Formats: sequence, structure tokens, C-alpha cells
Amino acid sequence: MSNSSSIRVTTLQDIPVIYDYLRTQNKEAYMIRNERAWQTMAKMLCEEREDQLSIVYQADGKVVGFYSAIIDPSKFWKTFIKRYGFFRFFWEKIRQTAELQEKKNEPKPVIEGHPIDSEFLNKAQKRYDTVPGKVYQYYIYVTPEARNVGVARKLIGDIEGRLKDLRCKTLESEILTDNESSIKFHASLGFDIRSIGDMWYMVKHL
Repeated sequence: MSNSSSIRVTTLQDIPVIYDYLRTQNKEAYMIRNERAWQTMAKMLCEEREDQLSIVYQADGKVVGFYSAIIDPSKFWKTFIKRYGFFRFFWEKIRQTAELQEKKNEPKPVIEGHPIDSEFLNKAQKRYDTVPGKVYQYYIYVTPEARNVGVARKLIGDIEGRLKDLRCKTLESEILTDNESSIKFHASLGFDIRSIGDMWYMVKHL
């Protein structure tokens, strides 16, 4: 990368690029995928808020990497629901519940060769609860041209330092089962990664 690279906390000027990242990756906002959700989420991740911490990696004036951690999930998601629209949100949840009801008799998936870890499954089920000292890794993205040069590793190293300063103790998140590169990457950083059935869950003590 360029010698003019730097890592900084997100600002409101980053909203357009963060919006594009969320939309391009089809990243869910509480399992809601639409323009309003992405716009709402992008703005929240670029605000100076006590319930979240987001940083970007900037090279030659262009943002090429992004990392977001949610420090207070309960407060963060309540704010998201309020901004997204209370009735819109719960209409989406009702629709999703109906879809899940149709699949209730289907067997729960288990990653082959890896039984469900009850301890990590319990952690995953409580990932939207606020627990003092626990932080949730919400999103990490590096543009294609900036991959394989250490940007993601630098972002995580930077955010972990900031979180330690805030007296955070653990960093947690999930990984989709087919994202082998992410599994290897986070394992190399010291994350404990275990199966919770339909995905992996990871925990790192800071």
C-alpha cells in the first residue's frame, strides 16, 4: 500500500462509501435487506456513538478498508429500529417468522465433523444483548485492490487497541460456513472458532 495510508475513525463524510459496502455485500441489518436498512445502518456506523466503534483504512485519500464493532448491542439495535421505523421493522420480523415456521420441521444444519458447541451457541444466541466488556464484530470489508497486503490485519490490530482502551474484554462474531478464508484469517489472529450448527462462532479475549 501507499506510504500515505492511515487508519481513522469513521465520520459522516464516509456514509456514501459505507453504504456502498453494505449494499454490495448484501450485508443484513438485523436480517433486513433493503435500501432503507442500508442507508440507516451506514449513517449509524459513521456517527460518533458510544454504542459502536467503526474505523476505515485510507490510502491516497481513498477508503479501501472498513471495520465496525458494536459495543452496546441493546442500545445500538433499539436505535436502528427507531430510525428504520418501528412498524416497518416488525412487519419484516413477522414475515420472517412465517418463513421460518414453514421450515420448523427441517433438521437443523450441523457442520460436518464438528458437533454444535453448546457454550458458543449460547453466546451466539445472546449476541444482541449488552454485556459489559463484550464487543460484537459486526462488519469487516477490504476492497479487492487492497487485499492480501495486510489491510484487514492492520484494521483488527487497530480496533483491538482501541477496544482495550475502552476496557473491553472479549470480541465475538459469526462466520458463514463457506467462508474458509475468513476462518483461517481469524484463527491466525487467535480467535477461538467453534461450530454453532449453521455457522461458526468466534471469540477472542482482548
